[in-house]
Amino acid sequence: FEYSLTLLTMPLWAPLCVVIGGLIWLGDGKHPIFKQKRVGQDGRSFDTWKFRTMVPDAEAVLAQKLQEDAALREEWQRDCKLSEDPRITRVGRFLRRSSLDEIPQLVNVLSGEMSLIGPRPLPDYHHEQLPYSVRRLRERVKPGMTGLWQVSGRSEVGSDGMMRWDPYYVRNWSLWLDLVILMRTVRVVIAGSGAR
Repeated sequence: FEYSLTLLTMPLWAPLCVVIGGLIWLGDGKHPIFKQKRVGQDGRSFDTWKFRTMVPDAEAVLAQKLQEDAALREEWQRDCKLSEDPRITRVGRFLRRSSLDEIPQLVNVLSGEMSLIGPRPLPDYHHEQLPYSVRRLRERVKPGMTGLWQVSGRSEVGSDGMMRWDPYYVRNWSLWLDLVILMRTVRVVIAGSGAR
């Protein structure tokens, strides 16, 4: 169903990808797609596709800022995120607020690595910070583009919310729950709530 739905809606999202990719490329002349290893079903790693929302030398910029600012360093160690991330571009900030940076993950859905709905795929360093019991539950299902954590506060509830909502989703999965999450996703995306 997800594969068919993603394929049928391709005439809508593929042209949008071309436009967004062009805007990112015009900003700095660098490749608009960012790939990152994430932990998927059964603990297997895979490359997630996203629109690049950061400057090309993002890791070097982050390392320098964390070295210079103790408060930033503490926030990064606590949340694996920064509320005011110096690496994010102007276009990138809009893409994150609108969640348009996630659209290329439809390619991951088509390749069978992700679902439309499920726990958020995490980089290995973030995944390893979760309790073992939570990691085990998350690894039982495919990661999703959206999920219960994303529509229940997202970055505002941090890892604590992930530890609460992801296990709940896996244990209580139903088609009805997926439909509720889809409807709430539309509301969250329009409001831009919880995005960083």
